[in-house]
Amino acid sequence: MKQIFFYLAVGALCSTASIAAADCRTGNWYATGVLDGADGRAPNYIRSYSRECRRRGTRINTRDWQEGRKAGLASYCTTENARSYGQRGRGFAPFCETNERPLARAHERGVEVHRLNEEFEYNRKLFAQVLSQIQRLENRNPTEANRLKREKQRISDELTYIKKRLDELS
Repeated sequence: MKQIFFYLAVGALCSTASIAAADCRTGNWYATGVLDGADGRAPNYIRSYSRECRRRGTRINTRDWQEGRKAGLASYCTTENARSYGQRGRGFAPFCETNERPLARAHERGVEVHRLNEEFEYNRKLFAQVLSQIQRLENRNPTEANRLKREKQRISDELTYIKKRLDELS
């Protein structure tokens, strides 16, 4: 596993599809593959490297890249990673050779956490706005202030429910 992290660090230097001519000649294609696998890149992602290097008159080591990508997929294809992608609102590419059902479930849970966090933040801001409106209207328009108090309670209940759902998903 330490070796994979080493290759991830080294591969970061040459991981973009648009690479320099020197990287085409001396690139560590295994390390680049590890990084691309850890990012969940598709098997055909190598084509972009191949095109760039061919334009510069060099060839890439496809076998090394593929082996590195396979090693990198080991860190990508975990339930923790699938959930993390979902929590950040990112898709999870289906390139894992392992049983994809647990990964899909983990990603779905992460997506649900992401959705609930966004909903919580929206309601938190709305709560603050309603509270501010209540304070402004308390003496000038008691009827509207009372309506807003009911709205504040509804939002508070919604925040409590969302927090409970987030705790369940943790």
